[in-house]
Amino acid sequence: MPVPRRKNTRLVHRIFHLLLRSQPYRRLSPAVIAGVVCCLFCCGCQTLQTFKDASKTKATSARNWARSGFEAMHQGRFHQAKTFFSKAASDMPDDHRIMANLARSEFKQGNVERSISIMEQAVERSDDPSLRCELGEMYLKTGRWIAANEHAERAIQRDRNFSDAWKLKGRLAAAKSDHQTALKLYQRSLAYQSESDEIQMLIAQTYMQLQQPMRALSATETLLSRHPPDRQPETAILAKSEALLAMEQHPAAIDLLTVASNRPDCSKEVYLQLGSVQALAGQADQAHLTLARGKQQFPDEPRFTQLALSINKGGSQISDTPFGPPERAAHRVASIKTGSLER
Repeated sequence: MPVPRRKNTRLVHRIFHLLLRSQPYRRLSPAVIAGVVCCLFCCGCQTLQTFKDASKTKATSARNWARSGFEAMHQGRFHQAKTFFSKAASDMPDDHRIMANLARSEFKQGNVERSISIMEQAVERSDDPSLRCELGEMYLKTGRWIAANEHAERAIQRDRNFSDAWKLKGRLAAAKSDHQTALKLYQRSLAYQSESDEIQMLIAQTYMQLQQPMRALSATETLLSRHPPDRQPETAILAKSEALLAMEQHPAAIDLLTVASNRPDCSKEVYLQLGSVQALAGQADQAHLTLARGKQQFPDEPRFTQLALSINKGGSQISDTPFGPPERAAHRVASIKTGSLER
């Protein structure tokens, strides 16, 4: 068992004084006594070094486990990531960054309550406003608005210019259908993080909720202008097409989605949206070709068949499509997930 430095020092002093007081040892030369003390001190130093080596080994082990956890998270292997981060946390239980990543891996697996409990521990150990906002987002997703707002407020108290805190308050307002307040909060968040694609998307969504598609179009165009044409976020392209559709600019929406459908990383949502808009524009044959292409790329997606049948039955009136009737175009953008902007 390692002996701390302070205890080692006290032990050496005690033995030294005992040697001086003891009758048999009073006849010993100071050199002999000094030799005995040096031996004791060296033993203590070796014990302390062993303690340091053990701590260093644990830190190295924790870093290796955490590195494996990051790789697993990036590859979508969340169960393995949780295992790796758990081992890292056992080696370094006071590291709030490891605890936060363990909470994220739990959350990705749907273990919401467990992830919240772990993230609370990470926040207690660091009082990091970004982790506090992340915890608030978890509370928001479980419907605990009061707790989410409390963490947003505490993050703002720590740093009034912290963008994520204002964004969290905006999400809370949107959850309560107070879209005007949400818009102001998102705009304030954007003022502190002007290049954030996510906040720009939230603003575009909110404009659509307020039935202001022209402003939503402007917000999405601002976002898209930050990226090369072949690397523009797909969610922003879909949002722009929704704004164009709400303004009844079908040809522009079709052109936009046609370009997106030719990208190698095109998702099924683009094919579905393009087929829907083509049908609304009276291009039923083109819509069927688009849906056939999508079905070929994503054979397990049933919505291609459902949309094709809907077009056959109602022509351009495709009220039961995945995107809803034309008059609801101002609201359909809310279904686009802002969390996947990596496309």
